[in-house]
Amino acid sequence: MQFPIDLESGSGVDHLIAELARLRAENALYRALAESAADIVSVLSLTGEVRKAFRTRLRHMGYDPDELVGSSFLDLVHPEDHEAAMGALAEAQQPSAVVTRALRLRHKDGQFLEFECTARNRAHDPDVQGIIVHCQDVSDRRVLERRVQLAERMEAVGRLASGVAHDFNNILAIIELSAAR
Repeated sequence: MQFPIDLESGSGVDHLIAELARLRAENALYRALAESAADIVSVLSLTGEVRKAFRTRLRHMGYDPDELVGSSFLDLVHPEDHEAAMGALAEAQQPSAVVTRALRLRHKDGQFLEFECTARNRAHDPDVQGIIVHCQDVSDRRVLERRVQLAERMEAVGRLASGVAHDFNNILAIIELSAAR
């Protein structure tokens, strides 16, 4: 975008200063949005190298964002999830691709947390030139899902046991009646 600059009147300079202030405010807003997100937000190269990591949940994971820049995203992925992560990265390299995968990522202390990661290819965007990744911690949700599944199985076993006990009781009643005759 070109701005006409009239050095004598200064009107072009005032416009440039106002536009620069507006762009700075917009940049600060977008940075605040990215850094206050509940997800881990990062930008990867097409090969999976972390180019930019926002503070967000990375602190929850024990990492400072700057220490991840330049490393491979795959370094955080659980060894059993590497194949899925590499497949997702390959899919995300397609223009305008959006790919979602469940992955376990390593906390700095070594434990693994469960995440749902969505990658969007923005390599065509000159301001991004990479893959934007949002990873949402779903560890607590997965624990609750497993508890619900266990409760449902226990309920099914209880119904089965109740049915068997009822049938067994009926058989015993028939035996008692025939023995009483």
